[in-house]
Amino acid sequence: MTLLPDPRAFDVGDFRECLGQRIATCVTLIGTKSDAASAAGITAEQLNKWIKGTVKVPVEALHMLALAADVSVVWLATGEGAGAFHPQRLPSIPSVRQHPASVSDGWWILPVLAAGVLFWGALLLFAF
Repeated sequence: MTLLPDPRAFDVGDFRECLGQRIATCVTLIGTKSDAASAAGITAEQLNKWIKGTVKVPVEALHMLALAADVSVVWLATGEGAGAFHPQRLPSIPSVRQHPASVSDGWWILPVLAAGVLFWGALLLFAF
């Protein structure tokens, strides 16, 4: 059993376009691009690249942006879930749905996060 979706069923361009829309929504919720970029620990220029979908977005920075915008990190990363903690603030933005096991389903997030926690925990445990 594989933890990754079939790459032929996943369109990165569509995913990045939808992610960019959700990031732009977070910018609106935060107030300004400058404030949103600061919250994510990046420059406004890098934030513009995220919104345009021309670069990969680090999960750590995406998490910080979600916290600042008061939205669910799962919604921001995948387009799935409840979205904002205050739903009346969040417009409807489509998620990518092309395959029953697409990345937008979010099923892969917990196993990947768990693997990361186990890896770093073991590394710290045996490093000292």
